[in-house]
Amino acid sequence: MDKESLRYQLTPLQFEVTQHAATEPPFHNAYWDNHEEGIYVDIISGVPLFSSRDKYDSGCGWPSFTRPLNPQEIEEKKDFSHGMIRTEVRSHTANSHLGHVFND
Repeated sequence: MDKESLRYQLTPLQFEVTQHAATEPPFHNAYWDNHEEGIYVDIISGVPLFSSRDKYDSGCGWPSFTRPLNPQEIEEKKDFSHGMIRTEVRSHTANSHLGHVFND
């Protein structure tokens, strides 16, 4: 899906996070404190990425998971932004920014 179509499909925050690696506010987002059972999917492609059974409270204010449902659906990239060296997590199918890996 092209970026202009995504602008109409997503909220402004969803677009900035998935397409420009923006950060949603910690502790003030839809899923950090969600305890319902289910599957977390890529907001763009609908591909299942994580299970609530693998979700844990890392204390960071964003949803955290111990593993993906299918490792082939996740890509890790080195991120040198903001003067740090981090590992960015992106979805394979839609190339959506999903967050970063932290050493918990």
